[in-house]
Amino acid sequence: MEPPRELLLSKVNVQRIMVKMKNHKLNCLCGVCKSIRGETLGSNNPCFRGGVTLKKYQCKICNKEISTKTALYGRGYCRNCGNRTKEARNKMSLAKIGHTTWNKGLTGFKGYWTGKSNKDIIVKHHIDSDKTNNKESNFLKITQGRHRSLHWRGYEYLVKIGKIYDYLKDFFLKYEIVDTKINDGKVVHHIDCNRENNHSNNLLYLKDKKIHNKLHQETYKYLVRINMVNDYISWFLLNEEEKLPKTETIEELK
Repeated sequence: MEPPRELLLSKVNVQRIMVKMKNHKLNCLCGVCKSIRGETLGSNNPCFRGGVTLKKYQCKICNKEISTKTALYGRGYCRNCGNRTKEARNKMSLAKIGHTTWNKGLTGFKGYWTGKSNKDIIVKHHIDSDKTNNKESNFLKITQGRHRSLHWRGYEYLVKIGKIYDYLKDFFLKYEIVDTKINDGKVVHHIDCNRENNHSNNLLYLKDKKIHNKLHQETYKYLVRINMVNDYISWFLLNEEEKLPKTETIEELK
């Protein structure tokens, strides 16, 4: 249905149409000009199909809204319900027939897919923390799980030998940390590693977990700098001795 001629040719509309149409004529029959004049609204739109796009469709199971294409040409289910139907499960089973897994026949494969954890893999640890020094005397053979603990528990050792405040001073200078006593929702750190000791002198407030992790992990490099890394490794292995197999000794691990 054509809009009223008076509406189209009113002064305001003529000016608006002429600005938008630019080089087009007033009675141009192109689609752009027709849409500007309002001649393609509603049922006059060439893409109009009986109001199909205005109708909403729901999933057959959970009544969740789905697209028109899925409702009319698909199975009529949302993605979650469609994967749980018997029809979908049968299709998945048929798809696996004749399919070979990528790791079938591989020997010596270790990983989470085989039910084994990477923490049991033996790795070589650089004692002086210099990864370019690959001499055998600089290597310590240790499991992946204990290797992580070796870097983390250096903080506990510094507390034990009474050098923790020297380390904290060095760490705060390195990362330019000034305020550690203001509690404004930051990460709480216990200086003596005792979480039950909540005395104000034992608490430090760090800005995020990243800097808190660094505070623990960089203790190993600090022990290397002050030439106490060998004493720390001996202390660490003695604490881990209960978990080691009886056939192994500390000297064999070095």
